[in-house]
Amino acid sequence: MSDTRFIYADPGLHGQAGHHFNAAASMLDELNRRGIPARILAFAEVDQALRNTLGASPFFRHNLYWLTDQDPLCGPAFAFHTGAQAMREDLHRLTDLKPTDIVFVPWALPAQLWGIVQWLGDLPPERQPLTILNFLHVPEVMIEWRDNKLSMGVPDYRIEPSAMFLRFSAKHVRSAFAHRIRLGCTFSEGVAVLTAVLGLPVRPLPAPQNAAGSIRRRSAAGPLTIGMIGHQRGYAKGVQHMPELVRGILQSAPTARVLIQDCSNDLLPEVAAVLVRMSNADKRISLIRGPLDAAQWASMLNGIDLLICPYSQTDYRLSSSGVHNEAIANAIPSVVPSETTLAGMVKTFGDCGVAFGPGEPASILDATRHVLANFERYAAAAYDGAMHWDSVNGPRRLLDALLHEAQQIHPPG
Repeated sequence: MSDTRFIYADPGLHGQAGHHFNAAASMLDELNRRGIPARILAFAEVDQALRNTLGASPFFRHNLYWLTDQDPLCGPAFAFHTGAQAMREDLHRLTDLKPTDIVFVPWALPAQLWGIVQWLGDLPPERQPLTILNFLHVPEVMIEWRDNKLSMGVPDYRIEPSAMFLRFSAKHVRSAFAHRIRLGCTFSEGVAVLTAVLGLPVRPLPAPQNAAGSIRRRSAAGPLTIGMIGHQRGYAKGVQHMPELVRGILQSAPTARVLIQDCSNDLLPEVAAVLVRMSNADKRISLIRGPLDAAQWASMLNGIDLLICPYSQTDYRLSSSGVHNEAIANAIPSVVPSETTLAGMVKTFGDCGVAFGPGEPASILDATRHVLANFERYAAAAYDGAMHWDSVNGPRRLLDALLHEAQQIHPPG
């Protein structure tokens, strides 16, 4: 498909920190390597450094993560409607689209789906690009098979409205453009739940994360560095446990080092204050505040020997973690919450870590101590897991999957 153009459309891309930047940068590298013309569309308030680095255009007026205006009666519904309308109007500014173009939305939420469904429905066939959405969030619903029939527990809309918004949007997919839209998710639990919620096929997609450099096997030969990194968004990330985890780790492993990165300065203030005092008093503790560029992020990952994800089991039952994906891709063993997608990933990629149960933070410390006591075994499993990851995930595999979808519509002549 020599005339394919690739539009990477991410309303959550605004700065050089986190999964949005890392995924966009790696995908752009892969597109450039293949000589595929690409355009990066970011949030309207994207910072100048990212615009310079990726050539990203300030484009989307509605931030991906604005999910309510706090109105107790209709906050989520108002944000959903407003976000969808903005998405629809913004995409109409792409006036030169062709059927051979690919519009890829790497982190979609219900507002993006509804906006895109309306936008595609507005376009004549000769201007409808192939539009592929990868879903960021999976609604907290329960599904199971009973007598060969799928049973789905419907969530309380006051607590979990996204399932309702997704189904509402999916009901408006019409035959006139249904063949121009593809829906995807990067983990198997999400594929199953989203397929049930939407009533439309959802495809498994490779995750975009890849190794930051050459994959290396960790070793217990020197002092180990234990990391808790990325966005630290409060109780869902288990940040309230961090001070006690740091103390417990260093009591059990006095030669270890602990590295905490708070990439968006969003640690709970009381936790941040304690960690600042601890890092000032103990050279074994490093606290990094603020975003890192690509080279700094790669260097940090390379220096970490064990990643701890002290996340809430409830919040991560059906949520993926970009940081954990990067740990697997970089052969870093991990400690993750049990009965979550993260625990499933650990199993899938060769038991490259340990899952902790209830009773945090004691259970997190117990799992960490177990990995440290058997570190060579987990380091070897993580190395094998990274090799497996590279064979099925990363920007190369993701772009292959997206181009394959396009070739199903426009076979190479």
